[in-house]
Amino acid sequence: MAEEQLNCHGPGVTVNIEVSSTNKPEVKRRGSRAGTRLVQTMAPARLARKRANDRESQRSIRQRTKLYIRELEQRIQELSQTQLARDFEQVERRNKELEWGLRRLRDYLGRSDGSGEPMSLINRLMNFNGLGTAPLPKRDFSLSSQDKSRMVPLNWNDPATRLGSGSAYPVWRLSPRFLPPTGPVDSILLGLSQRQRSLANENAPGVLLIGPYHPDLRALVSADIPNDAHPVSSIVCSLFRRIVYSGFAEKAAMLFLVYHFIQWQVLPTMEIYHNMPDWYRPRRSQLATPHPFWTSLAIWGKLRDVLVRDQENYATEELMNLYQDCITVNWPFGNDNILVFGGEAMRMTDAFIHHIETQANWSLTLPFQRRYPELRNVCEFVDSRPQPMSSNVEFGSD
Repeated sequence: MAEEQLNCHGPGVTVNIEVSSTNKPEVKRRGSRAGTRLVQTMAPARLARKRANDRESQRSIRQRTKLYIRELEQRIQELSQTQLARDFEQVERRNKELEWGLRRLRDYLGRSDGSGEPMSLINRLMNFNGLGTAPLPKRDFSLSSQDKSRMVPLNWNDPATRLGSGSAYPVWRLSPRFLPPTGPVDSILLGLSQRQRSLANENAPGVLLIGPYHPDLRALVSADIPNDAHPVSSIVCSLFRRIVYSGFAEKAAMLFLVYHFIQWQVLPTMEIYHNMPDWYRPRRSQLATPHPFWTSLAIWGKLRDVLVRDQENYATEELMNLYQDCITVNWPFGNDNILVFGGEAMRMTDAFIHHIETQANWSLTLPFQRRYPELRNVCEFVDSRPQPMSSNVEFGSD
């Protein structure tokens, strides 16, 4: 026993105070020792029963845990199988949609299923010996009453038709106003747009309507049309393979721009609209005035304004043919730097796409300048074309 002694000295007084450790407050202990003492004091029979009950409880807990884990594993397996089945059904349904869409596309475009022959639509409308050198039908720009009835009037008092007016109506939904086809190029491109739009009325997926971002150029460099190429790409490539340009770079460059223009005509969404360079998008004149389809494909917006505004003098076969002969993209490299294979498809290189989407790289050569000097302010004139740095591969020959 601990003891403390305090001595208080006073006049003859001594006081001893003892403090015992038993007087300190005792910390309350847990009942574990009490339980232990309880077990220790149990009778052997009772202790045996308790231990048997404990073992049974533990076995029961372990069994329930195993069952729970097994149920979870089985549930995970069922969910996985369900997801796989759902994915498979989705892929199978998507496959059927694609097959249906391809059949519909071939039907609309005049192709027999699985045929590798050129499309009858092009055969009917084009001269396969060279469209650019063949005389085109003389264009008559006076509109008959039937032609006028086929065009949708454009009311400029309607906010939905005003570009840049801050209207909620999206600009990418505003389509140019085209005259009825006046030649084979217009017939093919307008016919292609109308056929693909008709598929949209049957809820065909967007990719089936317009094709991929990059056109497959195998039909541009070869007369054999691949079966796995999208019909929009195949038709545009087959058309441009027969249009005469001054070089393969110009042919490929114009094809790329027209391909995206046709895609937007078929499916006018914001994303597809912005696939076109901003300088190639339709201008107000194209939205307000009916005009031949080919005039909307000119590179410079101000030139398109002139072609649309003064169709009698400029929207002529002579200008169109001279424009095709004189347009140049001034590609400083060879044809072997234009195309690249991506899997089974053939597409344009990123460097070439970047080059042709820069409007400053486009110009018209001297013959066009001599014939139409008054158009200098609405397009770019150059006197000569730079020679390519290398040209090891010749493309575009039949």
